[in-house]
Amino acid sequence: MFVIIGVIVKKYTFVIPYFTLCTLLIFVLMVKLFSDLISTANSKDTLEYNRLKILLLQSALLLLEVYTVIIVWRAFNYITDYIVHKDMFKKPPVGIRDPDVELELLSRTLPNGNIEIENGIPLRVLNSKTNESVHIPKVEKLGH
Repeated sequence: MFVIIGVIVKKYTFVIPYFTLCTLLIFVLMVKLFSDLISTANSKDTLEYNRLKILLLQSALLLLEVYTVIIVWRAFNYITDYIVHKDMFKKPPVGIRDPDVELELLSRTLPNGNIEIENGIPLRVLNSKTNESVHIPKVEKLGH
């Protein structure tokens, strides 16, 4: 149920518990199948129909669980790729920048420069070593 909801809503956190439970079930099925195979090797009813039917059903169930894990893994990859794609192409429109972020970036890149600020917006950078000034184009705040 969580897997279907996770794929529809595109939330990978709904898919992760399925991996845990399915991995645990596969481990238990492998141990059960192995112990049944070992126990049939010591008995006289090794080739009886009922014993072989049980072993084949356990093997089929194990293969079905591995198959479902593979399918859910592909769905998990789809969901995470979708989220990454959505985050990569979620950018602000061109020409609209955050002046606070620009001010911080300018102060990091030009440690020897003074920044002229008017109303919280950087206007020009003055380099104290070369006495050159660089004009910064006026920008709008995000969300305005």
